[in-house]
Amino acid sequence: MFKLPEIPDNIKQIINQSFTVLLVVFLLVILIEEIFPNTIQRYINPNYLLVVVIALGIPSVLWSEEKPNKKQPITRKDYLLMTFFGLAGFGILFYKLRTFPMGIVISLVGGVLIILLSCLVLNEEE
Repeated sequence: MFKLPEIPDNIKQIINQSFTVLLVVFLLVILIEEIFPNTIQRYINPNYLLVVVIALGIPSVLWSEEKPNKKQPITRKDYLLMTFFGLAGFGILFYKLRTFPMGIVISLVGGVLIILLSCLVLNEEE
């Protein structure tokens, strides 16, 4: 089997943190581009950022070490966060689909799905 070369832990951390930060930046850029077209694309093509995210994501996944996760109890804050993300998803979908006749229904279903899938992931037993 193919064995990856060993790299120092501090380099691994830099790659992982860079990937995480650039992924969030990329997602924010895409969101801003959807809401306000040509605001960022006027200066830089988001696809260039995507190439960098993928280039950092591959080594980040290959050299990541699995840490044992301790099961933490589910708090009220978790449910509030899931509800917030569901409402945010509903808002984004409604903003993009408001001109369609079934836009409100699709947005509502999308928001509910976000909440239900978040609950399912949070409550899953391994």
